[in-house]
Amino acid sequence: MTKTHDPRISEIFYYFSDHTDIRTGRTVGRKIGVIQEIIIKKFLSSNQDIRDCLIYEPKLRGKSGATHKVEFVLFSPISIINLEVKNKFRMLSPSIEINLKSIDFDKKLAKIEICTGETKISKNLKVDQSFQFELVFNNKPNNLFLKLITVNQKNCRISILNGLLPIASIESKRVGAQRFSSSDKLGSGIQTIEKAKQTSLVAIDFDLQFNDELLVNSQINDQRKFRSFALLGNGVHWTDHDLSVLETYVDYTFQVKDDAIIRYADYVKKIALEKKLPFFEFFMDYFYGMTVAPEDNFLVTENDFLKLRPLGKNSDKNLVDLVKMQIPQCNILNKC
Repeated sequence: MTKTHDPRISEIFYYFSDHTDIRTGRTVGRKIGVIQEIIIKKFLSSNQDIRDCLIYEPKLRGKSGATHKVEFVLFSPISIINLEVKNKFRMLSPSIEINLKSIDFDKKLAKIEICTGETKISKNLKVDQSFQFELVFNNKPNNLFLKLITVNQKNCRISILNGLLPIASIESKRVGAQRFSSSDKLGSGIQTIEKAKQTSLVAIDFDLQFNDELLVNSQINDQRKFRSFALLGNGVHWTDHDLSVLETYVDYTFQVKDDAIIRYADYVKKIALEKKLPFFEFFMDYFYGMTVAPEDNFLVTENDFLKLRPLGKNSDKNLVDLVKMQIPQCNILNKC
């Protein structure tokens, strides 16, 4: 018998309903949250400028002094470097020497050494990994990121980012259908307003720290040094009230479409069938985490996102376009 689908409930719920119950539903919900983050990561990383500046899950301090762990933060680039193995790159301001010691192309791994006036740091980094270090210049301590972006047989692409100058944050928020243990009824997600408040509070804290004013008070919106983005999942649960709260304090709010997550699940189901493995167990293992996402050919495009707020402004620009607008120009330096 075909189940009647309640339009107030996400199609994602029905897709996995045969594999979940009151006990396992939350676990699957968290896994779907990981898929949503991977989809966002894929789309953001499709643009080279964004990928150069994108740091995953850093802790960012707001005006209140509280630190917030956000899924994606872009930092202003100091230098983008194409560096060959056994070569060094010297920066004068700030004073840093970067030495590419070795590359393991098969493992997408590079050994990088950084020398500053105070210390020498050696790290083995995988592609898209970064590490943060402190450097004293202009008579004060400064936090920098070094990120390994790509690896080739003989060289790699590295970015040096200003850890004190974030330019955009992208938060992924998801709510799900509720199950009630006493009945078979479902309830639409009641967490949406709480999630909207949480996201808005973080945006306010960042605004006061990096823009010195709130979005609602901003007179020149096109020149905001820092912008916040909210990416919502399970769009049927978010009400106009929730979105109005977000619009007041968050620069842009997008929905990650249910179709994208279901399409990704179908993609993984096909792999499981080819391997002759049970789908659900394979699915749960496949999406271990956003920062350790498997390399695959699943394609994410602008059509997998829907802009919810604001509706009139920059209507011709997608998520990548809007995020990219925040990035200042940076020369790419070749040291081969």
